[in-house]
Amino acid sequence: MRRAAFILVLIGSAAAASAEPWRCDMTVACPADAPCDASDLTLDLLAADHAGELFLTGLGQDIPVAALSPDGAARHHYAGHGANAAALLLSIEADSRAVLTLHSTGPTGAATSYFGTCEELT
Repeated sequence: MRRAAFILVLIGSAAAASAEPWRCDMTVACPADAPCDASDLTLDLLAADHAGELFLTGLGQDIPVAALSPDGAARHHYAGHGANAAALLLSIEADSRAVLTLHSTGPTGAATSYFGTCEELT
C-alpha cells in the first residue's frame, strides 16, 4: 500500500515538475451578463515552490493549479481554485492562444471568460 502511494506521489510530482512556466496577457474579457470589453490582465503560471507545485499569479493571490494535460501534449490545460477566488480553467493552444474562464463563488455563480495569448518563460 505504501509503495503504491509513493509511486503515485512520484508520478504526480514528475508531471508538475515538467510543466513549463507561462506568462499570459489576456486582452479581452467577456462577462456572462455583459458585453465583451478590453482587458489588461497579466498572469504567470509557474512552479513557485521546491515541490514543483504550480501556481497562477495575477488574480490578487497565488492560486494552486493542477495540470490536466499529459506531458508532451500540444494543448495545455490547468484548473484551480483559490481560498477567496473563483474556480478557474486555463487553456493554452499550441499557437499560444489562451482562454481563462473564472467561475464566481458568489451567489450568482457568474462566469467571465478572458481571451489572449500565453508565452513560455525560459
